Amino acid sequence: MPLFQFIGSIIAVAIVAWIASRLFHNPNKLTVDRVIRNTARYCPHLNLEANSEVFISEAGDSAAVVLLGDHKGIALLTALGDRVVVREITETTKVKTMKTKTGVAFDIDDFTQPKIEMQLQEDACNSLLNAFQRLTKSHSEPVHA
Repeated sequence: MPLFQFIGSIIAVAIVAWIASRLFHNPNKLTVDRVIRNTARYCPHLNLEANSEVFISEAGDSAAVVLLGDHKGIALLTALGDRVVVREITETTKVKTMKTKTGVAFDIDDFTQPKIEMQLQEDACNSLLNAFQRLTKSHSEPVHA
């Protein structure tokens, strides 16, 4: 394939992708109802009790559900178009959390979605980090000799 034809194909694909993103933009953001509905749909074994905490990013593109009931862990949700991807993580010691300038970033061991960033206000960011820290402490194993 000649270089000119390859560059032309790349430009054509980029233009079509840009037009599709403008024509078929999905304005549906994550809401508490949508987060709970999708978490229950993809993780039916979870009992989303009243003591589970839901945090939704300001952009509405990601959310975290701190599960404090029988199944301790965290569910990370990301809106991709009109679909919602749910990652349930029960072994929270394997999740790295980082406070960023605009919120929190979760670094998980998943090659399809290694990092999930959430834009949160300062108080919501601190609440999420504190809830996650309490959850991680409850999962930590004692040191064995």
